[in-house]
Amino acid sequence: EFIWRGADGSEVLSSAMAFWYNNFERIPEDEEQAMEFLNGVCDRMAPLSAAGPLLLMNGVDHFEPQHNAGQLIDSLNEKLDDRILIHSTLDRYIAAVKKAVKEHNIDIRVYPEAELRYDDNYNVLAGTLTARLYLKQANNECEQFLEKAAEPVNAFNMMAGGEYYSDFIRLAWKTLMQNHPHDSICGCSIDRVHKDMEARFSQVKEWTERVTKKAAWQLTEKIDTEGKSIVVFNPLNFVRSEVLDVDLFYQLNDKTRGMPLPPDPARDVQAFRIVDPEGREMPFCVLDNKVEIRDITHPVTLPMAARFRHFRLKLLAENVPALGYRTFTVVPQDRWPVFDTSFVPKFYKKNAITNGLVTVKLDKNSVHIKDLTLGKTIDNAGMIEESGCHGDEYRYVAPADDTVYTSLGSMKSFAVRDQSPVSASLIVSYDMQVPETTDAHGRSGRLVSCPVTVTYTVNAGSPRVDIKAEIENNAENHRFRMMFPTGISSDTAFAEMPFDVYERSKERPAGWQNFNPGCAQKTFVCLSDGIDGVTVINKGLPEYEALTDKDSTLAVTLLRSTGILSG
Repeated sequence: EFIWRGADGSEVLSSAMAFWYNNFERIPEDEEQAMEFLNGVCDRMAPLSAAGPLLLMNGVDHFEPQHNAGQLIDSLNEKLDDRILIHSTLDRYIAAVKKAVKEHNIDIRVYPEAELRYDDNYNVLAGTLTARLYLKQANNECEQFLEKAAEPVNAFNMMAGGEYYSDFIRLAWKTLMQNHPHDSICGCSIDRVHKDMEARFSQVKEWTERVTKKAAWQLTEKIDTEGKSIVVFNPLNFVRSEVLDVDLFYQLNDKTRGMPLPPDPARDVQAFRIVDPEGREMPFCVLDNKVEIRDITHPVTLPMAARFRHFRLKLLAENVPALGYRTFTVVPQDRWPVFDTSFVPKFYKKNAITNGLVTVKLDKNSVHIKDLTLGKTIDNAGMIEESGCHGDEYRYVAPADDTVYTSLGSMKSFAVRDQSPVSASLIVSYDMQVPETTDAHGRSGRLVSCPVTVTYTVNAGSPRVDIKAEIENNAENHRFRMMFPTGISSDTAFAEMPFDVYERSKERPAGWQNFNPGCAQKTFVCLSDGIDGVTVINKGLPEYEALTDKDSTLAVTLLRSTGILSG
């Protein structure tokens, strides 16, 4: 028993399941063997308990229940003099521990603000952080949409006299939590289990998108707008300026049940400008412009269709207030506006992009990110590392003779795309030749191609660089990571955890053997020397490693593949 103290000082009585959580499974039916089994378990556990009551776990999640456990317990109790076996529950066990602690004034050891990730000899099975990462990404997307969109927008709508779609939101949360049992979200079950999870994630996403749109539509109906407008909601508690992807539609004819009529030129729009509430023009760029047929649905009528002019664009939405909204008006005109480049300082080269705050530059085979305010540069930023793994869904295990490959020297092509007043992207493609498979001894001699594309994007007014990695995985039993040689001199790393930002040492405790080198994170990990710092933010990638190399590299796991569930 021990007291586990949280970062906020709150405490909870805890009990470690000593000798695993099946320490009393399959009681022998022979009376002498059963008594010997019981005495052996109790003799091992008694020295570890300060309170007295011992937790004996008669089973494990891989076995069927022992059908005659009750009779065997009764038989053992008939022969016990100084103790009693109770066929009970975890709740009653904890109640017994609390009672013993109180009655005998027992001093329970306190673990102050520790996360208890003791992974020596794979005690925590931390390799599950990277098993089936597509599940972690889908879960993160659903959680973020519920927390940061569906619930806030519905709350705004209710405050304005509209509806809060609580039934659908509650259903979405309950369905999402059906994916949260440990063997489910950890990704260490059979394929059929995880296919069911994918279906639930899809349902949750559809429900949350629908109730968010319905609440947003009701809100926008109450907003005084002039002409076609783009209403931008900010559900966070600080003012934000962001580059948004916007779909803008102009209906070109009346809706009909049959094939829509040809477009009405009088309704068509060839160009426009976008202004904020103060009348200032907002910079944007049009990514696509086409006429298409779209369905028009209604709850009480049959679907109809019409032709629409569909603009797909990127818009800089500036100064959207905290927990609020801002309206931008679309004004049709004959020709597209020409934006003053001094409004958003930006220059392009064949191999570089910048927004005046940060520069991303490709030099030979590596990418360098420079903070123009601080004058600091990260070399080889976003480099891809590939290494072997002969573990399973529970464990990352490096082979005895590993060979590590990187994207350096494997660049196939690069290009600067989407150059505009609001954003630009540098796209670098690699053809990484890696071993076809890995076993406990080492890696295969046959190499296969694993194409990798890394896209770096800078947005107007933002010191952040957005990075997207796409991997075509054609090999088995290996791992891909993205590397950031920070150059930050620090013995620790800070990572977001539930209700905390946790500081961890880069070094693992002395004496640990057979452990997962990665550490857990929620949405970010940071290295800082007190003056400078580098933060890597992720979407559904829960493992990082802060290396102790000369470059003080942060590694984020992108993919780990295995064909073995356990063993």
